Amino acid sequence: MLTLLLSGLSGWLLLVLLGATTAMPRVLGRAGGAATGPALMTPRPNGRRAGYLERLWPHYWAGAAIGGLVVVHAWVAMSGTLARRVDATGLDLATAALVAILVQLSIGLRLRHPARPDRRSLRRVHRGLVVLNLVLVAGHVLLDTPGLAVLRVAAG
Repeated sequence: MLTLLLSGLSGWLLLVLLGATTAMPRVLGRAGGAATGPALMTPRPNGRRAGYLERLWPHYWAGAAIGGLVVVHAWVAMSGTLARRVDATGLDLATAALVAILVQLSIGLRLRHPARPDRRSLRRVHRGLVVLNLVLVAGHVLLDTPGLAVLRVAAG
């Protein structure tokens, strides 16, 4: 029962973090409007506003939190008998999402360096992984969430 609770809580927290982290680059955007908040817009000692990559620090931290939490979520879910009670396809989707999230985190760490010559292509791959992760996670949630699995069985 504790395994189910921890797996569920970490899974839903991951969903919230994934959504928030996906939105952060747009919210913290290049224009740096009011949506960025006063703490992010505070001028540096030289009087200049923080650059785009500097304003993305919440995105970086959220990405790191997702990387750690997804490993904990997988470990908790796979350590008990919970893995035997879920849909195998959903478990495959979750495994693919775990790998894709860790690859995305690795690419995100590289994107923090503005002088990289391959920055544009890395950013494209990073954004593509966002879409892939959202699809994989949605499939996993729909197939393996206990409450939603009941709806799936009733409909099918």
